Amino acid sequence: MLWTVALFVGFLWTYSRSVIRYGLLPHDVIFLLSGAGLGIIAGMSVSIYLKHPGIIWENPLRLFYFGEGGLSSFHAFIGGVLGTLIILWVRKIPLWRVTEASALPASVVLAIGRWGCFLNGCCAGVETSFPWGIRFPIDPNRLLRHPTELYYAFSALAILWILQEVEGRIGALERKHHQAILWPLFCFLYGCSRFLIDPLRIDWFAQRRSFFMSSSFLVITGAVWGVFSIVQMRRP
Repeated sequence: MLWTVALFVGFLWTYSRSVIRYGLLPHDVIFLLSGAGLGIIAGMSVSIYLKHPGIIWENPLRLFYFGEGGLSSFHAFIGGVLGTLIILWVRKIPLWRVTEASALPASVVLAIGRWGCFLNGCCAGVETSFPWGIRFPIDPNRLLRHPTELYYAFSALAILWILQEVEGRIGALERKHHQAILWPLFCFLYGCSRFLIDPLRIDWFAQRRSFFMSSSFLVITGAVWGVFSIVQMRRP
């Protein structure tokens, strides 16, 4: 429920920023958000079948049973990006405006949605002696564990603050150089936060390869895209 609320808030803020701050047409933004929404749903649905591919061969139509999705934030992220890129290509919308408008809302989506993970008890951390350790109901041993879901949430708020500061300095549509800065920075910082927090999760050893690949993808994408944007901005 909280992930749904998070997406609703993020979509509303993205719409407002896209139209008011980055000059996109309202109907174009509606198409973009629709494509992103469908991509997010598809990403969440597919995530569980990537871990258990045999299910697909038994019944391929189960890919469309969205209620059985793995609710993976990373695969939802990838699905949303792909859905957005398709609409960008079809509607001929400038990429940099969309990415910059959605960077701050993406941080809010993570900050709110991770509270849903916390209340659900999934993504819990390993045992800890820290005073803020939490006893999760799903843990039969009732051990004090790292509230890694809250670490994700608070790190997302920190990323939001950084992005707001950067945008305040470089501006929005009035920028001299129309290059994406906020979105590459978001990807880089989010990937770095995953590198720091993921090893504290109780399922780290079972899924460390998947965690490492997803974090590396975000960091590398953000770094390469950011460097490209800076190089383009320095060109006469």
